[in-house]
Amino acid sequence: MCKVITPGEEHDHGPVCEPAGIAELLRESHVGELETTGDLIARMHMIEDAEVAHALFHLVEKKRRLSDDLWLLLRRVEDRIFESGDAHGHTHSH
Repeated sequence: MCKVITPGEEHDHGPVCEPAGIAELLRESHVGELETTGDLIARMHMIEDAEVAHALFHLVEKKRRLSDDLWLLLRRVEDRIFESGDAHGHTHSH
């Protein structure tokens, strides 16, 4: 059985096999990446040491690429949900 993670609820992470559960875990990971990237950028602007600020700049670039990759993976998983029609819950033409 797969458990979908919902923000604001206490939950244990376990194996997830359904696309909706996978998408939710990826979404949670993406949010975490965005938050830590924002924190890193804020610290980069606070640090006056040019060498350290430059190194942090490159780390932010890497985190942005990671965030992009997570977003694309999330979109691929969400596409599976919409292509299957399971998320719609009923049939009719749009």
